[in-house]
Amino acid sequence: MKLHLQDQRPIMTLMTMKTMEERLPQPQFMRIHRSIIVQICKIDSINQGSVTIAGNNLPIGNSYRDRFFSYIDRFILT
Repeated sequence: MKLHLQDQRPIMTLMTMKTMEERLPQPQFMRIHRSIIVQICKIDSINQGSVTIAGNNLPIGNSYRDRFFSYIDRFILT
């Protein structure tokens, strides 16, 4: 797995996505794709099928879409 940290070079780790997802604090981090976990406060914009962080468009996977948008509707827009 490759971790992309703000203003730093990427870090490579042997940790699995599942383990990383379990260790990161919820709900600050959310898995949006089988290979992408994002920090919610870093999201610049949300489109129907992707989020933008620091100018990078990241896809929202079909199996993560409902959970992601439910979270956004419940916590961000209320």
